[in-house]
Formats: sequence, C-alpha cells, structure tokens
Amino acid sequence: AAREPYRTGTDEAVHDELAGVLVLAGTNAAVDRLNLAARAVRRELGEIIGPDRTYRIAGGRTIDLAVGDHVRVRKNDYRARRGEADLDVLNGYRGQVTAIDADGRVQVEWRHSGPDGATLARQWISPFYIAGGGLSYGTAMTVAAAQGLTAEHALIYGMGLDPHTLYSAMTRDRETARLYLPRELLETDADRVRHGRVRGPADELQRVLAAYAATLEGERADIFLTPEPAPIAPSPAEPGELPAREVRHAERDAERDLDHSFDHAPQRGHDQDRAEPLPTADLPRTVDSPGRDPERQARAALRRAGALLALSRSLYGVGLLSEAELAARARELAELLTATDTQASTAQQDHNRYVREGGGRAERELIAQRERLAEQARLVQQAATAAEQVRQAHRHLAEMRRQEQDLHRRRQAITGELDTLRPWQRARRRDLEAELAHVNDQQADQDERLRQAEHHSANLAQRADGVTAQAPPQVTWPLVRRRHSDLERDFEAAQRAARDRDVTDAAQRAEQARSEHANLRREFAAVQEEQERRADLPPDRRDIEHAARAEHAQRQAAAPEPTRQGHRRGASAERSTLSRQPTQREREPADRGHHPGP
Repeated sequence: AAREPYRTGTDEAVHDELAGVLVLAGTNAAVDRLNLAARAVRRELGEIIGPDRTYRIAGGRTIDLAVGDHVRVRKNDYRARRGEADLDVLNGYRGQVTAIDADGRVQVEWRHSGPDGATLARQWISPFYIAGGGLSYGTAMTVAAAQGLTAEHALIYGMGLDPHTLYSAMTRDRETARLYLPRELLETDADRVRHGRVRGPADELQRVLAAYAATLEGERADIFLTPEPAPIAPSPAEPGELPAREVRHAERDAERDLDHSFDHAPQRGHDQDRAEPLPTADLPRTVDSPGRDPERQARAALRRAGALLALSRSLYGVGLLSEAELAARARELAELLTATDTQASTAQQDHNRYVREGGGRAERELIAQRERLAEQARLVQQAATAAEQVRQAHRHLAEMRRQEQDLHRRRQAITGELDTLRPWQRARRRDLEAELAHVNDQQADQDERLRQAEHHSANLAQRADGVTAQAPPQVTWPLVRRRHSDLERDFEAAQRAARDRDVTDAAQRAEQARSEHANLRREFAAVQEEQERRADLPPDRRDIEHAARAEHAQRQAAAPEPTRQGHRRGASAERSTLSRQPTQREREPADRGHHPGP
C-alpha cells in the first residue's frame, strides 16, 4: 500500500519509490529475507523481467539479478578520478538494474543530484565488482545503513532492535512509520500458556507490546515503548468468559501443579490425576448463560494448558503429534533407519574397496584429467607441427619468388644488351640469343614449380587451420604442455593422494550415516515410548491430552504460513544439527597440486 502511489510505470517512478519508502530491519539476515520476499512480489507483478543471472560473492554466497531489480551499491568506485567515466559509483547509491549484457555486466540506473538538479545516471557494473560484494538488493536495508535518510513512509521490522536503534528507525519518516512485531517469536511458551488464547486485536497488541518491551534493555528503555498504550482499551469479556485479570491469578497457581502432574503422568495413579480444587477467591463467578460453569471452564482450560506445556516439552515434540501422525512418524522413521543403515553399509564397502584397489571419485577424475591433458597435448603437438610446416612452405615460396625475380632481371639485361649490339657483333648476338632461350626455359620451369608450391602451401595452411581449431587456444599451449608434463612426472604421487581423499571421504560418509542412524534410533525410541505411554494413560488424562493436541493443531492451522513451516522444521532441525559434518572433499579446494582443470 505504501508503494502503490509510485507504481506509475514512468522512468522516475522507481526512483521516487526508493526515495519515498524505506523498509528497515535490525540485522543483515532479516534484511536479506525481506529483500527476497519483496523481490518475489515484484517478480509476480511483472516489475522484474527476464531470466535471473547468478553471481557468486566472496564467502560462498550468491545473488540473482535481473532487469528491474532494486539494488544498492556497497563499495566506492572512483571512476571519475581515474578518468574512466563521468561519474563515480559510490557506496549507498540505490537504483534499479536496467540491462545485463552477455559478459555478465550489470547496468545500474540511479538518481543523481547535480548542478542542474536531479538527473538519472547509468553505469555498468562488472562481475568482478559484484563478486567483491559491491552490489546487493536495495529494497530493504539495515537501520544503520539508513542513517541520515528521510522518506515519506518507513516500514520497520522490529525484531532484535535495541532502544536507540528503534528510535532511529521510527524517526526516518515524514508521514508514516509502521512497526511490525512478530508475536509468535516474541512470546515464549510460558507467555502463551499464561495468557491463553488471543481475545481480539486489542489484547493481541497489549501482549506483543509487553513481550517487545521486555527485549528493550538499556538506558531509559522504558520511554521508548510502553506495554499498555493509552489509546487501546481492554475488550469486554464475552458472555460466560472470565476476565483475563481475574483468571491470571489462578493460572499462576495452577500452572505449577499442572506442570508437575503432567510431567509425571505415567507414574501417577488414576486417583492422583484429579487436580485439587482451585481457590475460588481468585475465580469469582460472573453472569453466565444457563448450564455453564465459568469456574469449571477455567479449570478445564488450565488443565489443557498444563497438558499442552508438558507435551510441548517432550523429546522431538512427539507429545504434540496426534495418534495418526505418531503412527505415520513411526513408519517414516523405520524407513529412514533402513535407508541410513544401507547408506552406512554402502559407504563402508566403498571405503574398503578404495583401500584395496582404488577407483573412487577423486581417482577417476584424476585419470580422466590425465586423459584430457594427454589429448590436449597431442592436439597441441599436431597444431604446432602443422604450423611449422606452413612456415617452411612460406620460406620455400619466398626463395622461389626470389629466384624467379633473378631470372626476370637476367632476361631484361640480355634483351637490353641485344638491342645495343652492332651488325658486326654477330658472335656476341649468337651467344646472347642462346642464353636468352635458356633463361626463358628456366623461367617457364620456375613458374610451374612456383604454382605447385603455392598450391601445396595453401593446402598446408588449410590443414593447419583445421588442426588448430581442434586444439586449445595457442596462448595456452605452453601451459597445457607444462601441466601434462607435471602430471605425467608426478602421476603416481597424485594418484596416491586422490585415493587417500576417496578413502577419507568414504569414511566420513559412513560415519555421517551411522551418526544419522543413531539420531533416528533415538527419535524412533522416543516415538515408541510415547506410544507406550499413551497406551497406559487413564481415560480422563487421555481426553485432556487429546483436547490439548486439538487446540494446538487449531492454533497451528490459524498461524501464518512461515510460522507453521518453522514449527514443522523444529524436530528435523534438532536431528540435522547433531551429525552434519563437512566431508573431506567439501573442505578441500577443487584445484590442488597437480590436478588443474582442463
């Protein structure tokens, strides 16, 4: 909505938007997520066109750029001082990508303030400059990067901001500043159990501000945010529902008892499961519709909340799974256990085979590289031989042309002398005429030989062109020969090193598969224990837990999609972080010693 007035389709509109709307966050990670989300929206709206071009950035990261992307310059490039352009490309410039050429250069357009007012400037950015971190997405930025900027609208993601940074972010606007706070991330499980379900927008705002205020620490933090803003009034209680303040005392008292009782549910008897009556002084009755007991409803809600708290603490979150989900998870884990066991066995067999006879990936790549270099060296030698033959043919042609010129000059000299002879010099005339006939015969033979030599030279040049086209570029011939020679000289040592890498990599894969197998076994054991625990539960406890799981499932269904994905990834993240280790091959660079690329 904030950027809608700027979507007019003109050349100036995108720069008006970049100047008029600031999207701010406290960390680079949050900025990256916001930029990717904004980029997806703009791609869907047709503001980003054409295919993405992927650029690698130092540190192993990448950035995809296309025409229409908002970008921000991150490094100074003083081109004007070096005489390479009329304008410098300076850190902090924000603009859009207007073109990407075949060499990967990116043309960036930004608004430049000059002596004649604001104008649009364009400069080409090289892939090398991008690889050095010189360009990033420019829709969102950190609060620190926005120091000194002022816009019509400021949209601030408040997670992780300290009081002073928050103040700086909230003062970047001339018209509106909107602060976005994720309640699901700010509230703890204890907060959610204590407060219960959200009772309307006013209650939600009260809760998120209270949770956010607790994160603001530092000098005079209390003046930056109040958890109870004056304009927000508490919403009236629905009929039959206890006011939140009156239930809060009972929640605090009951939470401790319920937490303890549900954590030890399998060891308690049926009679001990019944909760003690709650003090009625903290639960005053309210006007209610016939047939409803507010005190009983509150007690049941607290029991469900205690059950949910206990279930949420179960290992791998298996307590929150329904019966069907728990059974499906058991089947899935059984399949994964079989798969990881097979992976570990296969990796161990590969390890043993590589130790005995080799044949691993690194060794195969080394042998293939040797064959490629041998083939390249052969083509280089053929091309060099053909080029030498062409040079010899050219030298022979030059010598024949020189001889032809000598015969031509001799013929001209004889002809000139014959024209000067007197009638009485008949003997000299006969000698010159005989020599002229001999020179003419020699010149005819020389012309024929020269024609044949030129034809042979042309054939050699054509054949040399064909051989050279198949060979690597001529400037790389010395490098190809040196690499081939080095690899042939040290091939045995390089083969031993490659085999060692294959053995190490196979051992690491086997260890990783075994570690993952062990983690899966632990989760499978937790699932089995949960199934056994549920089978031993008394009926009333089983009903309470079932109601708690149903309430949890409803909350998850009503939660935003990113939040649901985060919950689904929770258990798998716990497993994946236990055993994932980089293999030897992942840690080593691709180009080592005597293993250059073709």
